[in-house]
Amino acid sequence: MYAKPEQNTLWMGDLENWMDENFLKGAWYSLGEQVNVKIIRDKITGQAGYCFVEFSSPMAAQNALTNFNRTLIPGTNRYFKLNWASGGANGKKEEKVPEYSIFVGDLAPEVNDALLTATFQARYISCKTGKVILNPVTGLSKGYGFVRFTDEMEQQRAMTEMQGQLCGSRPIRIMPATTLKSKILASGGNLTASQLGLYQPTPLYNQHNDPNNTTVFVGNLSPSTTEDELRSYFQPFGEIIYVKISTNKACGFIQYFNRQNAENAIQQMTGSIIGNDYFIILFLI
Repeated sequence: MYAKPEQNTLWMGDLENWMDENFLKGAWYSLGEQVNVKIIRDKITGQAGYCFVEFSSPMAAQNALTNFNRTLIPGTNRYFKLNWASGGANGKKEEKVPEYSIFVGDLAPEVNDALLTATFQARYISCKTGKVILNPVTGLSKGYGFVRFTDEMEQQRAMTEMQGQLCGSRPIRIMPATTLKSKILASGGNLTASQLGLYQPTPLYNQHNDPNNTTVFVGNLSPSTTEDELRSYFQPFGEIIYVKISTNKACGFIQYFNRQNAENAIQQMTGSIIGNDYFIILFLI
């Protein structure tokens, strides 16, 4: 896709929270580009989600998109995610395109986001990102992750062609990233961790081990998820006292009547999909 006349701004996504304007300018400068950067932050959390990068000319922007998209950002293990800015640097994000996810299990301990992404991008041009799920306590890999594509045909091919292929030191196991709703409807709520495709059991943690602690934190929610929808997903695991989604729509809280219900929900639901390919992360608080 080529730039329109006078279009010299790119959209850059998947920013880490620590990436500020100075870092991004420096990264581009090391690649021979002098740019202006405007980071768009969440009004509530202050976290950086994406930015606009203004180049010296449309040709410079086109060259950057052609040469650096999906390459490593200098000094990091993260990849450039670039596209044309649909509305300039006025805060308008580019139009979303459909995405198709697969579940990748049996990951070796050394596999991180960058290696998982690179393994699939080497064969599939539409591979967008790879995400390894980490234990929230130890920060270590839980042995599984998700890979997203923008081309459904390539997603389908990957499920067959990448089955048993090496990623790091271990052959990987591929499964379709089935939505949480369809899993619950198909099972009547009687889900097990193995049915959810979890390579390792999800460790529960609560530093005080308080039996009265029955509130489950649900992270990485889709912005479109409603409280009623969230309740319907978790109702099969026991009596719920209340459901609350945060103001920024990124996380929610579910309080069960007893702790066993909460633990069952965590064991069976962590890493599943809610909404548009958002894999959820849960733990007791």
